[in-house]
Amino acid sequence: MVKDGVSEDELKLVKAQVMAAEVYKRDSVFYQAMQIGQLESTGLGHRAIPVMLEKLQAVTAEQVQQVAREFLQDDNLTVAVLDPQPLSDKSKHQGKGTSHVH
Repeated sequence: MVKDGVSEDELKLVKAQVMAAEVYKRDSVFYQAMQIGQLESTGLGHRAIPVMLEKLQAVTAEQVQQVAREFLQDDNLTVAVLDPQPLSDKSKHQGKGTSHVH
């Protein structure tokens, strides 16, 4: 994305997906309450939802590439190495019908 940018077709697709997801989320009263609570608790307020969607539609491919150049750099890269640990004998058997309470 940093080198080649994002095409207008890719950007249109992402915008359509975000808008569709927003419409589907409105089917859930739980999600509506969660979204309103999040926006109110961050100081944006629930009236910001249509404004955010409108601003999303105004984003250009050039803006996406500019942000990618700024943030997607090796100096900003974080690498995590996961070192799986073996399960103890006790925890291996707990999922096989044994009681957790002794």
